[in-house]
Amino acid sequence: MAAYDSIPFDRAVDYYDQTRGFPPGVERDVALLLARLGALDGSSRVLEVGVGTGRIALPLAAHAGAIYGLDLSRPMMERLRSKQQDERVFLVQGDACRLPYPAATFHATIAVHVFHLIRDWRTVVNEIARVLRPDGRLISAWGGARYGDLWREVRERVGVEHRVGIRDREELEAHLLATGWRKLGQDEYTYPQQFIPRRLITYITGRTHSWTWHATDEQIAEAAELLTGLLRERYGDLDQPVTVQSTYGAAAFAPPR
Repeated sequence: MAAYDSIPFDRAVDYYDQTRGFPPGVERDVALLLARLGALDGSSRVLEVGVGTGRIALPLAAHAGAIYGLDLSRPMMERLRSKQQDERVFLVQGDACRLPYPAATFHATIAVHVFHLIRDWRTVVNEIARVLRPDGRLISAWGGARYGDLWREVRERVGVEHRVGIRDREELEAHLLATGWRKLGQDEYTYPQQFIPRRLITYITGRTHSWTWHATDEQIAEAAELLTGLLRERYGDLDQPVTVQSTYGAAAFAPPR
């Protein structure tokens, strides 16, 4: 574990966009969804915790005055810089448990697939509340293909944990509501996504996803064998492209008063 007690993504920089990116055009619809939930306009200052390679921040910049991105991984942010054109996105390498911004700075904070990677995620929530304006919003977002249940089954059967922080978004929401946050709304966007089943097996054997990084070689072999069987049951030919429905969702919360 890194000094920050979180999982940095330096090692994923060369393949992150290929394995986590959206099909062409979907990023614009996702940005619209987030902009609506965040009540963003051309004057909004938005913080994205875990900005990564900018798959959210760059398209979202069209709907805000400025995006401020924070991440542990400098290589991930350097990849964002290589894609950046005239988007107003400003980056800082830092720890989400100690956000380097003054209180009441942001109109919205975006967090996508982040809280499960940070052991002290409750401190991050408190820091987000500190830097949000009183009328600001936390946008917690998630997404994944309909084969995500196969990943969960494989991890559970092999006994590999994929998080150091929250178990799921339900735990995050329960914590927010119990500590005075108010839920303002939720929305989802569904889109078709094509993939080749065998490629998912290579994501395990190639240790592509973060949950594979700390698995033993024996666990990797067992996971690949299990996933191969599950994919054959569901899709048959592992080398034929399959189209599934993927969902990107987000919920908006107002900070405690």
